[in-house]
Amino acid sequence: MGAVSRRVFLLRGSVAAGIAGVAAAVPGISNLFDSEAPAATDASESASTVAGALPEDATLSEPLVARVRDLQSGAMDLYIGDRQVSFTNPQVATQLFRASQR
Repeated sequence: MGAVSRRVFLLRGSVAAGIAGVAAAVPGISNLFDSEAPAATDASESASTVAGALPEDATLSEPLVARVRDLQSGAMDLYIGDRQVSFTNPQVATQLFRASQR
């Protein structure tokens, strides 16, 4: 694997965390990640697809951090402010992993 700069790591991590946060925060968004849907080819495509489902007034008031506990099952934790949200979505976990490998 090639060297990854700190800037690239933070940028990709932010995009991946944002995608995971949207997937957990918006009811019904997991339907976008069903097994028959084609996989997104890059993080910007994923972000635009997910962002289209958000209400116009949706904002993050605090940083959002995603932690994938088990890549195979898709078990994840989201941390926003002093809250922790746990959920399972193998497709989102896979997308986060792929984004981290670029």
